[in-house]
Amino acid sequence: MQALKDRESSIDSALQQAAKAREEIEALKGQIHNEKQEAERERAQIIKEANIIRDEIIAKARKEAEIAAARETEKAKAQIHSEKMAAIIEIKNQTGALAVQIAEKILRGQMQDKAAQEAFANTLVKELAQN
Repeated sequence: MQALKDRESSIDSALQQAAKAREEIEALKGQIHNEKQEAERERAQIIKEANIIRDEIIAKARKEAEIAAARETEKAKAQIHSEKMAAIIEIKNQTGALAVQIAEKILRGQMQDKAAQEAFANTLVKELAQN
């Protein structure tokens, strides 16, 4: 009979331990579920922050590229203007040189004889005296 009581006590103890183990397992399941949800929230927050940082980096790079492009455009415009002005000055210089050459040829043609030279010199003296 004692053996039966011992056996019954042993079975009760085992059942109590099993019930306790079951409760612990359920508590662990709940804890795992909560930790999993927390990990998901942290993951979502990390992804959100990473997306914000990515967007900021892209926006900054885009703005820097726009600034650099505007700077290069202004440099190109300034260089074009400078080259245009240099070309205009060169054309004016060439035009002036051609005008002098043409005037020189005209004067040489008109002043081939001594009488024409004297008449032209007298005309210039009279014009200068009037001014």
